[in-house]
Amino acid sequence: MNNGGFGYEPTNSAAQQGHVSDYLLRDTATGRLELVTPLTLRNSSSQLFVGYAVTPTDSVTDGQLNRMAIYVLGPSDPRQINVDNMEAEARNWLAQQQPGFISSGGDLLEFTPVAGNMWRAYGELNGRVVYLLDIDATGKVAPMLTSVSPIGAPGAGSGGLSTAVCGKPLASLSTVQLAFCLRQFADQLSQREGQPAP
Repeated sequence: MNNGGFGYEPTNSAAQQGHVSDYLLRDTATGRLELVTPLTLRNSSSQLFVGYAVTPTDSVTDGQLNRMAIYVLGPSDPRQINVDNMEAEARNWLAQQQPGFISSGGDLLEFTPVAGNMWRAYGELNGRVVYLLDIDATGKVAPMLTSVSPIGAPGAGSGGLSTAVCGKPLASLSTVQLAFCLRQFADQLSQREGQPAP
């Protein structure tokens, strides 16, 4: 009997962009940090997530391995998702909402579980995250796109904000002002890249 195909192994979807196996997540109920590893069937070409391995990471006991719990999802569990299919659907949806993003070289990276059926992908353009895309794996909740940086020239869409606002205490800034200042700091860092420190 050949048991080579029995069991589970970490997923390895290209859509995960460097996070093909483990996520360091905080348990909302206990507040503990846990390493969560999506699992697929061993020797399967599908990237269907059929289970999760969970290991606490915020404490250790000398001479012992941390406990690992494996949770296998039932066949009708909505958390059984195929990340490759989810990526294709997300790209199609994003192309309809922001037609120039993909054609300008933008890409969706790092599909990360957020909570329950919700996943988050990061829309990156020219090495910068410009969108957060929250996606419901079941398709019951409409995707939510959040812009964290306008596409185009630096300062586009800033509503006439001045860099002087960035010198104020952070707690006094609105969300729009914080995003504007973050963009200004990122622009300044990218301009200084490769230059010697003063």
